[in-house]
Amino acid sequence: MTLSAAGLGLAIGLSVPAAAQTKDYQAKSPEVVERNAQGKAIKVKVGETVYDVCMSEKQDHCINPRAAGLNWGDRPLGYWPGNRS
Repeated sequence: MTLSAAGLGLAIGLSVPAAAQTKDYQAKSPEVVERNAQGKAIKVKVGETVYDVCMSEKQDHCINPRAAGLNWGDRPLGYWPGNRS
C-alpha cells in the first residue's frame, strides 16, 4: 500500500505543473513608471510590483530590459558559447 500511495502522490505531483500551463495564460505587460534623463526606463511595474531595470551600473535585484518589454539590453543566446565537448 505504501508504494502505491507514493506512486499516486508522485503522479499527482507531476501532473499539476502540466495542468497549470494553459494556452489562455497571458503574462502581464510591464508599465514604465520612471525614466532617466536620457529617456530610458529605469523602473517598470508588473502587476502590483515595481522593479528596477538592469543598467550597466545596476545588475543585481533588477529586471532585464528585454524581459520588461523594452527594445534594448542583452538578448538571450540560442547556443552555449563555451567549448564544445
